[in-house]
Amino acid sequence: MKRKLLSILLTLCLAFSLLPTAALADEGEGGDAAPAAANGNVAKIGDTEYTTLAEAVAAVHEKTGDERSQTYTIELLRDATGSGFGVGYDKIKNETTEGNNPVHINIEMNGHTYTVSKPTVGSSGTETNGLQLLKGSTVTLKNGTLNSVTGEDSLKNGGILIQNYCNLTLENVTLDTSANSNISYVISNNFGSLTAKGNTVIKAADGKVAFDLWYGMNDKGLYDDGVSVTFGTDFTGSVTGKIEYGAANRASTMQWPEKTKLTIENGKFEVTFVDSNAKDGFALADANISITGGTFSSDVSAYVPNGYIQNENGAVETLGETNAVAKVGDTYYKTLAAAVTAAKDGNTVKILRDVNTAERHDVVGKKLILDLNGQTITTTIAEQFMNIRGGGKLTVTDNSASKDGKIISPTGDYIFVVFKGELDFQAGTVDARGYWQYDNNGTTEYYGNTIVLVYGDTNDTENYATVTLGENANLIATTKAVDEMPVGEAYAIMVDKNKAESAYGVKVDIKGTTEHAGLYVNGVVKKTEGNVPVFNIYDGAVVDGQIYSAGYAKWNIYGGKITGSTGMEIRAGELNMTGGSLTGTATPTTVTPNGNGGTSDGAGLAIAQHTTKLPVIVNISDGTISGYSALYESNPQNNDSNSIAKVQIAVTGGNFAAINGGTKAGYSQDKTGFITGGYFTSKPAKEYIATGYYVVESDKDGYSCMISDTVPTKAQVIVNDTTAVTPPTNAHLTEADKTAIRTKTNVDGVAEAAAGRQNRNGRPGHAGVNASAVDASKLIEVEVAVDVAVSDVQKNAEGTAISTITFTAKPTATVKVDGNATGTPVPVENSMLNGQAITVKLPLPADFELKQIIHKSAGYADEYILQEGNAQGLKSFKIVEEDGVEIAVFTVSHFSDFELSGKVTYVAPSYSSGSSSSDPTYSVSTPSKTENGSVTVSPKSASKGDTVTVTVKPDSGYVLETLTVTDKNGNELTLKDKGNGKYTFTMPAGKVEVKATFMEDNSMLNFFYDVPNNAYFYEAVKWAVKNGITTGVGNDLFAPEQPCTRAQIVTFLWRAAGSPVVNYLMPFTDVDEGAYYAEAVRWAASTGIVTGLTETTFGTDSVCTRAQAAAMIYRCAQAQGKGFTGAWMFHLPFTDVPEWAYESVAWCYMNGVTTGVSETSFAPGNDCTRAQIVTFLWRCKK
Repeated sequence: MKRKLLSILLTLCLAFSLLPTAALADEGEGGDAAPAAANGNVAKIGDTEYTTLAEAVAAVHEKTGDERSQTYTIELLRDATGSGFGVGYDKIKNETTEGNNPVHINIEMNGHTYTVSKPTVGSSGTETNGLQLLKGSTVTLKNGTLNSVTGEDSLKNGGILIQNYCNLTLENVTLDTSANSNISYVISNNFGSLTAKGNTVIKAADGKVAFDLWYGMNDKGLYDDGVSVTFGTDFTGSVTGKIEYGAANRASTMQWPEKTKLTIENGKFEVTFVDSNAKDGFALADANISITGGTFSSDVSAYVPNGYIQNENGAVETLGETNAVAKVGDTYYKTLAAAVTAAKDGNTVKILRDVNTAERHDVVGKKLILDLNGQTITTTIAEQFMNIRGGGKLTVTDNSASKDGKIISPTGDYIFVVFKGELDFQAGTVDARGYWQYDNNGTTEYYGNTIVLVYGDTNDTENYATVTLGENANLIATTKAVDEMPVGEAYAIMVDKNKAESAYGVKVDIKGTTEHAGLYVNGVVKKTEGNVPVFNIYDGAVVDGQIYSAGYAKWNIYGGKITGSTGMEIRAGELNMTGGSLTGTATPTTVTPNGNGGTSDGAGLAIAQHTTKLPVIVNISDGTISGYSALYESNPQNNDSNSIAKVQIAVTGGNFAAINGGTKAGYSQDKTGFITGGYFTSKPAKEYIATGYYVVESDKDGYSCMISDTVPTKAQVIVNDTTAVTPPTNAHLTEADKTAIRTKTNVDGVAEAAAGRQNRNGRPGHAGVNASAVDASKLIEVEVAVDVAVSDVQKNAEGTAISTITFTAKPTATVKVDGNATGTPVPVENSMLNGQAITVKLPLPADFELKQIIHKSAGYADEYILQEGNAQGLKSFKIVEEDGVEIAVFTVSHFSDFELSGKVTYVAPSYSSGSSSSDPTYSVSTPSKTENGSVTVSPKSASKGDTVTVTVKPDSGYVLETLTVTDKNGNELTLKDKGNGKYTFTMPAGKVEVKATFMEDNSMLNFFYDVPNNAYFYEAVKWAVKNGITTGVGNDLFAPEQPCTRAQIVTFLWRAAGSPVVNYLMPFTDVDEGAYYAEAVRWAASTGIVTGLTETTFGTDSVCTRAQAAAMIYRCAQAQGKGFTGAWMFHLPFTDVPEWAYESVAWCYMNGVTTGVSETSFAPGNDCTRAQIVTFLWRCKK
């Protein structure tokens, strides 16, 4: 026996001697992992080892009393595969009993892997869980991997790796079931809490749940505390799979979001959020989820609170200047809607980056500024992107350097809706790309959407809804084609009724630009009295889209350019035009009855009473109206005579031009005697001219006649021209070529050339007509028709393309006396054209590359090349594009054949003196109206090399700002200043245009070094200088802070009153009769404004106090009948006003003359400075 024992000992010694030294050492500096048990044990608690992890967990449950409440650390000694286990059981079995016995366990996995196999744990009959951790216990898993076997010993299908009811912490643990599709949940949280820390990884198989939060209160109130899951800032791991929310059907819908809380502050999440039971009435959007950090593969922005945002890379980060959508003050917002909602009255919402939004934004009862800041907002909402109501005001501006801010709506309608509020669109662009379709008798038509919809009030209210389109604002509607059909005009601003056919209190001011978007008042707006809608269009405005006034509104066109297929159609309402232009582009003019939409096309201004039969009142005193028909009044609805009697037209001035081949500068179906002024390109019918007015020859270039109230002393000759194109038939031209030549060929300027006072042979002008032989009461019309025809088309040698096309132009004239032709048309000789420039436009066939134009006739040979050519001595042409057709544009002074060639020969041109014995003359045109001054020229026509004098006369208070003279090509000519408002230039070979602008004379202010333009008194001093009230104190100074003497104040008052002269004996002995203030003191004493310090002493050099200044101003107002009358009562906010000055200061305060030095102080005894007294006087005048 001893020998046997010795043999065993020797064998063991040999075995140990063969082991590496490290295997025999204690845990040292090499690492943290516990040594694997030499005896094969899996786990240990303290010094006690266990063969399985389940046994170690069970050992903790055997503890009783105080020992059971302690926290025990179980160390995993090696990788192991073993059964599932439970924590918090009464007994370690695969079943539970009423009332758990909580325990507290830390499982230190020491870098090892524990793989769960059968048997598993769970409630009786449902043992599908790897670990089941029950209520009240605390469990920590650290530094290792937990997974499940696959195959026969795997968890059952639908299994759960960890079912948690306890307070569970995972730290640097990997829970990976990605290879086991049987496991539906990596962790199922039914109660308690889960906290993940460090590099913890939770990874589910495809389509399975990484973890859930399930509120499962039972009928006995167990688990009522709910569940929470936290991934804090110390979590650096990842989660892959679904995150599932749910609750038992018996749980209250009001409770479950409060009972299931998920907090994520860091980590990586390749997850989707799902609802465990879509039929239980719980919405995932209501879940209690707060995500303030981490990176996500899906959009989790719905769960990101204010102050945070999910960026384009999926990361959730703190909101700031670089990632927020907008900010208000120093607060950042991730959505525009959140910023608009949070903003207070007077706040600015500043856009920080391009943003897409599908939300509606309401500005209700507060004033907001939306600063586009050069960014782009794209809204995909169907309508009402921004709704302004309840007295709210939205100001849209762009304070960026680029001024490139935009609001884009790819599909939406009514982008802005104003309903009892104000939209002030100062700067930025709205790009509305949406459209709607309309079935027009089987044909689908497309129209652009409305950008701004304005509702009026049902009650007669002023300024109920106002819209301002500022100088730097632009509203653009779509111009694209849909299904190869063009999109018709949209509306930038539309006014609609509120109720009862009324839209009271609407005011629209247009100073900016619209593109492909007009202005529209709905025909249902029918109230004609009170505060009806008002549109004001100012200088600088550009409306690229028709104005359509179907409903009743007042339109005031002060300036700007309005262009549409018809410039404006007014079917109800009132138009007052004192400037600007209306241009209709369509051809020809057509009128179609329509009770729901426009009727007229191709007119500058169309007047066509609606089926509503409301009044139509048109007053035109200035401005330019152009179209195939300039002014066109008709009755397309066949309204009765009583209704048509409500249509009133008064033309007292303005310019009326028939363009695009039209001949009617003015036409009316129903009205007579409505023209008393204006310029026209063709003679208005006799019945349109009011009694006592006459059609006479125009004194303005571009117009053949004008209306005058002076009886003509000789027969008047007016010359009109048209372009008559012979339809081309040449086989080398395509149908598209023929259409382009027929519709776009144009010769302009023949009438102006032929209407010269004297032709080139020195004979009377007017196209050869001698007016002296006709009675003075007669009107002679010369109708010049330029017949243009294609006489030849040649192809190249290969026959593949057109190489040459030749046009022939022959002007002929018909002479009419009082409307009756005097004979057959006769040719217009070149000698009748006075050598003036005539513009020729010749459309080019498709794919024809024009290089050269040869213009030949007897004695002439002119060659034109493209403008970029530089051959000396050659004229040039340019090519422009209209509706996809290239057009050659050049000028001539006579007519013959035009040979257009595709190659340049550069033949040296030969010139002939022709039959002229004198040089040609050219016109010098000046503006018909210049603001704040006038400009005249002498002579009004001149030959090349002549000296022309320009005289400018500024109005009082204005000076010349700019004066330019440009030739026919737009080149600026050199001016010589001759003094006294006279300038000269040398006349070139062609007509010139003179333009002048004037500005306020601020020369005195420019020399006041002590009056900065941002001072509160700047405008007051400017007014005082302009009106001769002050000239300063000398040395280019105004001395704004210098105390004002009594003599100075009285002088200011006197000058402000117009420096009246009075016959009054001077009562004061200290006022020298020769002093600058003598007459001012005399006047002030005579009116009771001043009484002097004594009966004989005025006190000229005494400094005046603020109270004394107020008293003088008030007495001056009383002298003019503007003081208080009868009993009055007013409580001043100032506490320091003496009784003797109370009435004076009260009047000044009530009339805005003074606001005091603070909310409660007027400072009556303080010296009144020169700046203060001038400001007081300026406010009085305002």
